[in-house]
This record gives sequence, C-alpha cells and structure tokens, in this order.
Amino acid sequence: MKSEEYYNSISKGYDELYNEEQLSKTMIIVKNIRFHNDCKLLDVGCGSGISMKPFNCKKIGVDNS
Repeated sequence: MKSEEYYNSISKGYDELYNEEQLSKTMIIVKNIRFHNDCKLLDVGCGSGISMKPFNCKKIGVDNS
C-alpha cells in the first residue's frame, strides 16, 4: 500500500480522534496572530485540513494524500 493510500484510509478516524486536540492547538495560533482582511493561508502537509478550520481567510491546503 502506498503511503497516500494509507493516509486516505485513516483520515476519517484521525479526525475523529484528534479533531479537538488539533483545534485547541490551532486556537493558540489564531489568538496570537493579527490577520488582514484579505489574508490567505497555505498549509503544506494539511492532511484532512482540520487545522485550517478556525482561520477566517482564504485557505489553500496541499497534501500528497
């Protein structure tokens, strides 16, 4: 099994297990960064993208899976 196939197969379970933890870590960043009205977020290695949810901006996620 290729690594991207593996990560695709576990992504739903990962979100169920780690969603709350990932979002609490992300909220620390959100609270400490000043955003502009036209901000953009690039997340390289974003997985399912759960860490981008709290950001109020245009989001672009890149992941090989």
